[in-house]
Amino acid sequence: MASRIKCECCATLKPVNSDSRVIQIERLILAAIFQEFADGPLDESSKQRLASYHWQEPEHQAIFSALVRFPASHSSITAVELPARLTRLGFPDVECDFLKQPHGLSRSDAAKLIQQLLVDNR
Repeated sequence: MASRIKCECCATLKPVNSDSRVIQIERLILAAIFQEFADGPLDESSKQRLASYHWQEPEHQAIFSALVRFPASHSSITAVELPARLTRLGFPDVECDFLKQPHGLSRSDAAKLIQQLLVDNR
């Protein structure tokens, strides 16, 4: 069994089976990429590490692919253009409202969650 990395943000996740927990973590990470952090966007090395991750939900993979194509300095454009980009990727009806909900992650929390996803994904 993969080791679990604990962080404060994990305490807010609903206790559910591991697949649902992974999906919740994926959604938190995607929201963090979409909204950024108080001190800027997720670092490029984290995004590069996530590029090799096999997302549990195909929609999450599409959202990640679309989000990382936006320049970091244009996050306000992202909300307007994201649905069109998802449609071009073959996902016309993706529910993205969760991206706008506060993620509550620090950069450190996000790094721990990304590490957990990558370890569990092996």
